[in-house]
Amino acid sequence: MPTIFPCNGPRPSAGFRTAFLALVLVAGFAIGACERESASQAVATPPSPVPAAPLPESPGRESATAPVGSPAPLSESSRQAATASPVNADPAPGQSGFDQFVRENARRAAAAAERVRGLDRPFLEPRIVSPDEAAAEIAAALKDQDAEEVWRRDRALQLLGVLPSGQGLDEIYLGLVPDQVIGFYLAKEDELYVVEPAEIGRSASDQALITLAHEYIHALQQTNFDIESLSAAVPILDFDRQLALSALIEGDASVFGFTAVAEQVDLQALRAEEPAPPPDMGRSGEFVLQLLAYPYVAGAEYVLGVLLASGLTGLDGLYDPSALPQATAQITPLGLRSQWQRSSAAEFATPELPCWNSLGSGSLGQFVLGVLLGGQIEKGQRGPSDWVDDHLLLIGNGETEVLMYRAEFAGPAAAEDFFVRLQGLIAGGQLDHAGRMGTLEATGPASFSWKLEKRTAWAEFNGTGVNLIVGDHARAVESAASALAGFVDVELAEEDYCPAQ
Repeated sequence: MPTIFPCNGPRPSAGFRTAFLALVLVAGFAIGACERESASQAVATPPSPVPAAPLPESPGRESATAPVGSPAPLSESSRQAATASPVNADPAPGQSGFDQFVRENARRAAAAAERVRGLDRPFLEPRIVSPDEAAAEIAAALKDQDAEEVWRRDRALQLLGVLPSGQGLDEIYLGLVPDQVIGFYLAKEDELYVVEPAEIGRSASDQALITLAHEYIHALQQTNFDIESLSAAVPILDFDRQLALSALIEGDASVFGFTAVAEQVDLQALRAEEPAPPPDMGRSGEFVLQLLAYPYVAGAEYVLGVLLASGLTGLDGLYDPSALPQATAQITPLGLRSQWQRSSAAEFATPELPCWNSLGSGSLGQFVLGVLLGGQIEKGQRGPSDWVDDHLLLIGNGETEVLMYRAEFAGPAAAEDFFVRLQGLIAGGQLDHAGRMGTLEATGPASFSWKLEKRTAWAEFNGTGVNLIVGDHARAVESAASALAGFVDVELAEEDYCPAQ
């Protein structure tokens, strides 16, 4: 489940209903691949018999021991508890049908997750919370983030027209929590949460089982690989690396979470279920939902490809800091091997402007660029196919900011195609969150400028690259554009660049 907007602070990993049901579509293949992987490893290195942990006692069920290498079966009493009539409006704590089902099956789901993933840790008891309580827990975790870093991330997205001025990604995410989150794991606190459903039934119990196993995989990842530290090491403006790492983490948990409880859930019924639509939050909400869904779906395909190529040993090896995926271009579909490498052609230096300094740099990446261009993950459009690399830089003078961006492509034709698409998007209001079109003017055979009130932008197609500068300081945008295009702006009077005293 996605590591929510990685930054210097707690990383809640939350399961979303929409992404959950999308994953069900690949679950059958995932289970088959994992079973083949388990079988091949068993032949290569026969494991020593390890007794499974005894299952907890519950009324109407005798203690049992689950066979090694297979998920433990569910008790009939616990299944009946989950599929009983809706929960009492005012149940005693821990006594509702759903609570009973989760508590009775948490240990067996954890044991199954450990067996299929080949990792272990001390048992982690889940906490069962209401949607409102889940929102409060996640909000508290997000408050521990570095406020300055979060502001820089949000400011970059505001300049790209993804967010309106004054709104942040966390605000949008929290607006999705009550209706969309089904479970989450807080790595820093080492706490696992399952969210109570609105209605109790077979579907709710199946989702709870998968959620328990999925989130327990995250707990295993934290214990064995320290995913909290891995996430914290990624700069907040490096959206591409954040999503690539999330795809590894979420793909791993998605594939093995399904596999762990596959024999106990009705995948056919889950496939047929129509998810409740998320709240309409406009352009911002659509952008966030795309970013949240990506690590689940693309990540599951990526992890399956790794398993088919190199097994669990290869998957575990990817958590070494030197082996982590660095870009969404490396998150390839089943069985494909990515040859992507970082390109120096996309890099550029911070322009030397009076009073202006770097506020951070990073990369949008192939997938985010595809979302901004209108791509949809469910259609398989994960960004421009000839994208090579990109680089973004946020600069500021203490009063306002400018975003500089360069995308590098495999050849001039691909770069020109992107430039034409970018020009059409900007002309249609992409850089204004409200969709206002502004004024677009050609400034050369392969460049244009755009203006709307204080917001100014400039773009240029140059060889195999496309440059874009956007900000609320026209003089700084002009000078940054000159620097990016390779020209020296000699008119650097401080009064043109520094905040008024």
